[in-house]
Amino acid sequence: VLLAQLSLEVLDMDNAMLELRRALDVDPGHGPAAMELGKLKFKQQLLDEALQLFQTAAHYQALQPEALAWQARCLRTVGRYAEAQSRITPSLQAEPEAALGNVEQAHLEIAADDYLSAIRRLRAVLDREPFRHEARRVLATALRATGESEAAKAQLEIVAVADAALVRARHLARDVVLDDDNVALRAEIGEIYLEHGDPQIARQWLRSVLMFDPHHQPTQRILDGMREDEA
Repeated sequence: VLLAQLSLEVLDMDNAMLELRRALDVDPGHGPAAMELGKLKFKQQLLDEALQLFQTAAHYQALQPEALAWQARCLRTVGRYAEAQSRITPSLQAEPEAALGNVEQAHLEIAADDYLSAIRRLRAVLDREPFRHEARRVLATALRATGESEAAKAQLEIVAVADAALVRARHLARDVVLDDDNVALRAEIGEIYLEHGDPQIARQWLRSVLMFDPHHQPTQRILDGMREDEA
């Protein structure tokens, strides 16, 4: 599983899938491996395989809410809305503020023409976690449906800028594999994630800068600022 995660960091999906299959060969009920392989199968639109993997992952207690939300996503994608709702309801009961579960519930609300509920739900997600750009895309759909075209356009513009920046971060991460102690690359990746992505990922990259250069003052200032914001 760790080898698969490293492969995904450098955009090597084929090797990631190979390693995850190896993990499941060793332990067919391994929840984390099933979850990650299911996500990759979903990206390939192999929905039946993905659904089976998420069902396996749901037996792993710590992953059950997320696995149920992914099952809902598979079912919703093929128009099985009632079954999707049957998965998302217990998922949200277990984790009411989970971004994935709320995005899936919003999709189902949009399918039922309940746009205002979807908008409220997605704005709450973005208030908690502004980097959840998938929620912005769905929010734009709901806003357009209620005639708020300009507001929808503004959300999509944020997504477009973030997507481009995060693609650059992933390519830089691949470069780091070939130039492991390049603190400039590591710092740039951290700063991109801090502005456009998950702050936890940003923190990991910025801390890695200090592993190679403990006196890198710009990075230390950023980390100090993050701690102050959280205080």
